[in-house]
Amino acid sequence: EPDIFLEAARRLGVPPESCLAFEDSLPGVRSARKAGMACVAVPSWTGDGAAVDPGFREAELVFSGGAATLDPERVLQGFFRER
Repeated sequence: EPDIFLEAARRLGVPPESCLAFEDSLPGVRSARKAGMACVAVPSWTGDGAAVDPGFREAELVFSGGAATLDPERVLQGFFRER
């Protein structure tokens, strides 16, 4: 359920659609999207070469190699372009 994401947006005083969630779990990605938030998926990576669950594609951006591959510049370019 999206409750935790909606509560975070409420406490920040911003609408959920103005938020960007970072999630490492598939249920978290789904909850963030259900809350109306854009999502960056950073799946927990075990290093065993296992494929990332295709459900992570629900996020707008996926770093399938886990936190070690998170690229802040790519996130900034994708979500925070000057308008």
